[in-house]
Amino acid sequence: MKAKGVINDYGIEIVEKLGDIPKVVVNFQLIEKDDDVKYETMKWDGLFLTRDGKPNDKTIKSLVAMGFTGDDPIVLAEGTGLSVDREYFLTISINDKGYQYIEWVNDKEYTGGVQGIKKASKDALKEKFAAMKLSGAFKKAISEMPAKEPELFNHAEKVPF
Repeated sequence: MKAKGVINDYGIEIVEKLGDIPKVVVNFQLIEKDDDVKYETMKWDGLFLTRDGKPNDKTIKSLVAMGFTGDDPIVLAEGTGLSVDREYFLTISINDKGYQYIEWVNDKEYTGGVQGIKKASKDALKEKFAAMKLSGAFKKAISEMPAKEPELFNHAEKVPF
């Protein structure tokens, strides 16, 4: 599900259940939404660290999409740092309890564009493909393909240019 929203409030909360880890919380007023989005306002939140103590890329990328350009998130606690005068594109999902939540915040509408490919090296794949024993499957599929007649070009025909 998709929605478009504007920030109407944000700040930092401390999550006691997770050992007093800070998280950012952003409230959005939805200005456009798919019909199946239930709410007029929704909250997005993001922990600054992952469970293994590393910076949470999803949170950091979402904050950058919301206009954060600094390197110290303490300004978010002061109510500065995010662009509140613009619209954001929100991806809304449903959690395992059936509640809708904002999964992604984007500064541009996501249209399913081309993503970068994390190409594996040939050496890394050699052993994996050998274990899969795909060679025989490819040979079989190729042998079952109907033979194609070569296309002949008649040079005597008029060329349309």
